[in-house]
Amino acid sequence: MDRLLANRTVNAAQSGEGPPLVLFHSLLSDRASFDAIVPELARSFRTIVPELPGFGRSSAVEGGGLAAIADRMADAVHDAADGTPAIVLGNGYGG
Repeated sequence: MDRLLANRTVNAAQSGEGPPLVLFHSLLSDRASFDAIVPELARSFRTIVPELPGFGRSSAVEGGGLAAIADRMADAVHDAADGTPAIVLGNGYGG
């Protein structure tokens, strides 16, 4: 199921139940890079796989550079976690 986060600027797929696990894709791929492992992770975690700003249906960040992107994704993690501690895993640029 897709979900909009960070004031509806970040699109993310969500599956499973349990503690939130957020997976950030790299700059040279998209969220599909986690498709092979999400079903297994979703057995133990509420797995959230956002599309980084400017990818897929997530809005690009205009100005502010990397700091603005980091702020946007921090807002997305906060929204996705629904007030609980989240585990975050990033690959490449997403890390």
